[in-house]
Amino acid sequence: METAISRKKIWNIAYPIIIGGIAQNIVLATDTAFLGRLGEIALGAAALGGLYYYIAAFVANGIGVGAQIIMSRRFGEKQYNQIGPVLSQSGLIMIALNILLFLLLFFFSGAFFRATIESHEIQKATTLFLHYRSWGIFLAGVNVLMRAFFISIHRTRVITYTTIIMGVINIVLDYGLIFGRIGLPEMGIEGAALASVIAEGTASIFLLSYLYVKIPFKRYQFSFRVVPERARIFRILNISGPVMLQNFFSMAGWFIFFLFVEHLGSTQLAVSNIVRSIYMIILIPVFGFASAAATLVSYLIGKGDKDQVLPMMRKVVVMVFLATLAVLIPVNVFRDSFLAVYTDNAALIALAHGPLNIISGSAIFLGIGFTLFHGVSGTGNTHISLLIEGFVLIVYLFFTWLFVFKLHFDVAHVWTSEYIYAILMMTISFAYLKWGHWSKKEF
Repeated sequence: METAISRKKIWNIAYPIIIGGIAQNIVLATDTAFLGRLGEIALGAAALGGLYYYIAAFVANGIGVGAQIIMSRRFGEKQYNQIGPVLSQSGLIMIALNILLFLLLFFFSGAFFRATIESHEIQKATTLFLHYRSWGIFLAGVNVLMRAFFISIHRTRVITYTTIIMGVINIVLDYGLIFGRIGLPEMGIEGAALASVIAEGTASIFLLSYLYVKIPFKRYQFSFRVVPERARIFRILNISGPVMLQNFFSMAGWFIFFLFVEHLGSTQLAVSNIVRSIYMIILIPVFGFASAAATLVSYLIGKGDKDQVLPMMRKVVVMVFLATLAVLIPVNVFRDSFLAVYTDNAALIALAHGPLNIISGSAIFLGIGFTLFHGVSGTGNTHISLLIEGFVLIVYLFFTWLFVFKLHFDVAHVWTSEYIYAILMMTISFAYLKWGHWSKKEF
């Protein structure tokens, strides 16, 4: 009987997610590149509007992570008939949550940005962006749950197909709707938001169709008639609730970081948006391996192989380190070529050199820390992961505030706060996996 998780198995779960991440980041890079042609205001507004939207999307993602942890545990326990009901009840929670998130995004974002953004132009453009982007939260909820299901049963290849389809559609519609090409209206920054919503819709249709055609409903006990089950819903929320808060704090931390940077000026905000996009490219392998780590930790515990968790995590960390290094090398060798994709402004390219050098170092620590942190979540002790995230973010934002408002660092040195976040996340997560009491968690 197989007990140890091989590198091949880790890779087989992670690589479709990584490929999907590549496609998704091509979309983000294309959005940034197209909007960069519209100027600094569009770039800055897209950064703030996009992060504001992703705060909501990542809160919804918490339901998916919680469901994924539970479904992975049931998959390890071979209780396949319990997986469909978990997904169905998670869907009910997601519907209620998405209605609330949409109301906050659509009706209250304008007032929020008027109170927090200094530049009137960026404030106006950000609100216009969210007028369309808010509708995507319903589709994002569908995609999150489908992704959680397929990862939990170790069928991640469909995620690659979905993301590539979504990416191609988003790029084509970006080109058409931002600039008024291929017979579509010229909508500028609003066009970028609408393109993303339509692309998410195509992903939802594909995932649901794949589920219907390829997955045996009887094995997993899927049902079209979903009745709320109070005990199961509470169990899901007990795991998902801390993850939702953790994701909110994490994305809110990014958002506050950019609000701080906005006080340095629109140019520094535009540069930071470009750097953030490249940072996400560097971290593509990390997201794939981290998601695999969370699933495999829960799976091993479900199988009763708790002693294999740490050896498996060591393998994942080594793979993350090598994969991140493999991405960092070409990014730094062809640095100006990467930056030229986002903007043709020589001043912005020159200003981006410093922050890019900073994140090239922090990415190694963040990759390891993020993977270990997902290992903590995979144990089911999501209350602990919430405490870790909350503590690390408080320290991170304090130093960012200190760098911007008290020490008056330039934009490059403000990005050194990433080292603080990454090293703290890595150290605390490792300590918990090594010495914490996680092996007896039941749900």
